Amino acid sequence: MAPLFEVKIRPMADETIRVTVAGEVDVAVSDALFEALVDVLCLDGFRHLVVELDGVCLLDAAGVGVLLAARNRAQAAGRTFRGSGMTELVLEVMEITGVLGMLSGKQTAGAINEARRPGPP
Repeated sequence: MAPLFEVKIRPMADETIRVTVAGEVDVAVSDALFEALVDVLCLDGFRHLVVELDGVCLLDAAGVGVLLAARNRAQAAGRTFRGSGMTELVLEVMEITGVLGMLSGKQTAGAINEARRPGPP
């Protein structure tokens, strides 16, 4: 049985593209997630990329690596990248791997609380 995984892309009115990720983000789907995020980064007309992670029920090192690679590409293109709406599991993985501040867009002690809150609709 294939892992459950879904990506939805939604442009917003404020030069933001929201990518909603749901399901298991592991080595089995990391290439597909990377391709989806790179495709989004190739689009014109936006400055901010928000990756909504509240539907993620599993996140492994491959998934973390994809999110970091997308963040780096976004920054190289002069765009912001922010993970949002993180579940407790996602927060724990990001804390353990030391990337929570980088992927939540926050470099302060309040990063965990901010990351829990979903971005604007």
